[in-house]
Amino acid sequence: MVALYLGGILSLSRGGRYGAPTAWLTASTAALLLVLIRPVLLPLIFVPGLVPLSAWVRSNRQRDRTVKRRASLIAVGALLIATAAANYAWTYNTRSDREWGRWLSIPGQNGRTIQQYFVTVHLTAIGPALITALDRQGAPHCLARSYDPGATMDTFLRSSVDGCYQGLDWVSDHYVADLGRVLIANPSLAERYFQPALHEQAQQRADGSSSVPTPVPRIATALFFSERPGLDNPLVIWSAIVAGLLSFRWWSSSWRRRRASAASRRRGARRVAPSPGRARRCRG
Repeated sequence: MVALYLGGILSLSRGGRYGAPTAWLTASTAALLLVLIRPVLLPLIFVPGLVPLSAWVRSNRQRDRTVKRRASLIAVGALLIATAAANYAWTYNTRSDREWGRWLSIPGQNGRTIQQYFVTVHLTAIGPALITALDRQGAPHCLARSYDPGATMDTFLRSSVDGCYQGLDWVSDHYVADLGRVLIANPSLAERYFQPALHEQAQQRADGSSSVPTPVPRIATALFFSERPGLDNPLVIWSAIVAGLLSFRWWSSSWRRRRASAASRRRGARRVAPSPGRARRCRG
């Protein structure tokens, strides 16, 4: 899904002013599927619509009303589709979260978020640093006091229901938002948080070897996931490469437009300017 989404985004500019329709549909569909799995990725749904939106902004500089009207309709349509997809994903995830809460015997709570909190805080190496940062952010102090790296999901829920129910309320309603604030304020903590998550989602160990059978070639996993001595974080390297390619594509497209506009003005000036013989006759 990530590959389909990024491929669609990179191919959008090949479809002219409004973007390639197939690439736009591919990126939007992949974004919706990603959000159904990971609700925190909701903003990805709106990214493909930035291409027709930018085309609408550029069309305001033109005098042709037909071009303006077409650009407005496409931009509004893309925005409405993205909004409908985001609303569907949000409704689906909200219903799933409540069903998960009933399954964990804590009805009315966001069960999936509570389980993600438990796994992240109690079962990963980043847990102690994260629980300390969340405690400073305003989480109920009973969550930090009840931290136990040896706890199971059942013991965590029993102790929370008996002695820290306000902690369950906070995790259910505020954990995701406060976690985002903590990670934004602490980039080093954010890197430690996301790196294991990427390895887990790719079903790879930190050395790039597969933890379960996978059809992905080893050379691909070594490029994206292994942390060999002398090689910096592959995630940062590839993110910088993608940002550089997108910047170059934007610059080259802008340069070609300026060059075409300048050539058009020169052709217009040559058509308007009188020939030397005609200018002499006029002076005579």
